[in-house]
Amino acid sequence: MLHRMASKDTERFAASAGAVSPARRRDTCTPKSATMPIAMGVSEKIGGLPSLSAVAAAITGIAGAIMATGLLNLLRIKEPAVRGFAVGITAHGIGTARAIQVNETAGAFSALAMGLNGIATALLVPLVVRWLGA
Repeated sequence: MLHRMASKDTERFAASAGAVSPARRRDTCTPKSATMPIAMGVSEKIGGLPSLSAVAAAITGIAGAIMATGLLNLLRIKEPAVRGFAVGITAHGIGTARAIQVNETAGAFSALAMGLNGIATALLVPLVVRWLGA
């Protein structure tokens, strides 16, 4: 849910970045929920713009870190491990730093989720993009 809320704004930002084709914009924004270095590498591999992917990843992380506490409270999610995992997947490094400040357990699970998400993104996104013929 955090990811979807930040996705549309990031895609609008990429669209306003100039004459970028829809396919290139998609390839640029696809890996934005991985941490910035992974997003840049994956973006370059699938034909996106790595520098714009870095900005998209930063925007996603900041938005996730800002919205996470309020949204998780609204959803009545109290378990620190679940909160941390959700933040780590959606807000990567910036969200993990915030999760560590809030709760040690949440921070640990956030770091775990960020790492797993990074591995999955680096391995699966290029394969799925190639498989879909995009």
